Amino acid sequence: MSYGRAIREEFAKTYARVGNATHALKQVLGEERADKMQPHTLRAKASELFNDYRTQALIEFEKTKMLSRRERLPRYRKPTVRTDLMSNTEGQAVISNRGYQGYDPLAQIKAMRQQLLSRVSKKMRRALRAKR
Repeated sequence: MSYGRAIREEFAKTYARVGNATHALKQVLGEERADKMQPHTLRAKASELFNDYRTQALIEFEKTKMLSRRERLPRYRKPTVRTDLMSNTEGQAVISNRGYQGYDPLAQIKAMRQQLLSRVSKKMRRALRAKR
């Protein structure tokens, strides 16, 4: 059983924010529906959904939107690739070309800097209010 388009889109958005496929699927399905599933089934469904090429495209799109809004991205796990189903040369090519296309580390640094500055200024304002 595969999930529909609506769940796939919500999963991609949630995964981009959370960074964990199982937690993202739990949030998308809701606690009541997720609690009915065994933990290994939930992980398998999350993995199946996460490794789908359509979901990966939606996740990358959501990541670029988050970077354009200067939001900090969580640490993501890389998608798994079944290299045992490929020939030896194909598997090595996939493993060596594992970079993210469109990933801008400078935008990530800028977002982290902005978040740090906002935290520092917030603490400074609190300290000034406490002195009054």
